[in-house]
Amino acid sequence: MSDMVNVHAEYWKMINDLNRDKAELRERIKQLEKELMEVKNKHSVLVADAVLYEDRADRIKRLEEAGDRMRLYCADPDDCFAWDKAKEYDP
Repeated sequence: MSDMVNVHAEYWKMINDLNRDKAELRERIKQLEKELMEVKNKHSVLVADAVLYEDRADRIKRLEEAGDRMRLYCADPDDCFAWDKAKEYDP
């Protein structure tokens, strides 16, 4: 009879251990899901920034092209100089 009691006690100990492990793993899953959402949000922001940057770069390019075409008809040398100066990259 003692062996049966020991087996039963071991069985319940194993069940308790598994339940504890299951609870810890569920908590870890929740933590990982939260981290995943944070990474996804950061990725979305980066993608949006990249799209915005590309849109701005495209707009700047179109404005420069238009300015270059208009400079051909520039009558005032000061205006021509101002356009040339504005196009210079000077961080």
